[in-house]
Amino acid sequence: MQGPSDQVVYAKVLRWMVENLELSSSVYRTTSGSLRVDPALVTTRDGHVVRRGTARPRTLRAWHLNAATALIACCYIDALGKVVTKNKKAGLSPNLRRFRSFILAYMPDLVAECRRRGGRFSVKTLYSTFRNGFVHQYASRTAHWDRRGRHGPYWFMDQGEPGLNVDRLVHGVIQAIQQFRQQFPVAPTSGRTPYANFRRWLGA
Repeated sequence: MQGPSDQVVYAKVLRWMVENLELSSSVYRTTSGSLRVDPALVTTRDGHVVRRGTARPRTLRAWHLNAATALIACCYIDALGKVVTKNKKAGLSPNLRRFRSFILAYMPDLVAECRRRGGRFSVKTLYSTFRNGFVHQYASRTAHWDRRGRHGPYWFMDQGEPGLNVDRLVHGVIQAIQQFRQQFPVAPTSGRTPYANFRRWLGA
């Protein structure tokens, strides 16, 4: 059985995910040394945080919270991967399977770039080096990241290791969440009560 509250929870969770990604990726140090939030973010009358443009702030010296932002993005991939796989823990690495399943379903641009570049520019590297690296030991020595624009590639080479463009990861995950929000309720695999199933699979 599915009630109106299930649909409300569905909308809130996905909105909070997007807003958290926008906010965490928008904290920066100004040329005068103070902390600011990207002025492209605004609050609507109903309290929602939305982005109006992607131009760099004029007073930007350096972005902050890069590691935290990348970890949040990976955790949301993880969480929604539980929904995509209905939280079934089959196989030798169910956590990687969930992580990969969401990316394969909703981030084809990342998949295409990984296949084109090959080698360690991969979903597995994103999972093992960046997601697991920060969850379990703060950071691997091979974890390199930078802010190279939301329309740049996901990956770059840094000291012979794959480096992660945090801007592109945030943009890609936000796009994936928005696509998921539209497709999940009407997908046959989501069952007759998709909002209730979302709540059950996410919280399992």
